[in-house]
Amino acid sequence: MSGIRVALLDGGRSAVELAARLAGRGHDVRMIEARRIEPLERRLRQRGYEPGLSRLPALYLSLWRHEPQLVHAFTPLDGLVAVRWARRRSRPAVLSLSDVPDRRWLLARRMRLRAMLESARGSSAVLAPSATVADAFRRSLGAEAIVTGPDATATIDSLYHELVDSHGHRS
Repeated sequence: MSGIRVALLDGGRSAVELAARLAGRGHDVRMIEARRIEPLERRLRQRGYEPGLSRLPALYLSLWRHEPQLVHAFTPLDGLVAVRWARRRSRPAVLSLSDVPDRRWLLARRMRLRAMLESARGSSAVLAPSATVADAFRRSLGAEAIVTGPDATATIDSLYHELVDSHGHRS
């Protein structure tokens, strides 16, 4: 199997570790990050919006610039960008979530529930680290998640190949 051009969106330490493991398997992995625009962030926070919204246009533009075969997000907001870009480009989007989506948390900020629902339901695959998280995800949002376990590299590698092949974007 040949490598895939993968964009990992702003996923913190777990994404950096995954990027290194995927690169070791021959993938062309690019970490795409964007900074918040603080004056805008302050205004959005004051109005009760989910933190991080000001970064989304820059993430979206970076995806257009880099043209990955697959995009992988690690937060609902980044998942929103991934799903919308993937839909327009007919490419797969993957969402990884590490926590149980609690109703109180989902409703605490404007755009949080919407981002979670759209990113979960619009992704080609949703990944969860455990059966507990996957079950909670199904109950809370009606989305099925693939359980990856603690060292998920082989599962993710196989999934990436399957998704890229099914979308017809092998180069």
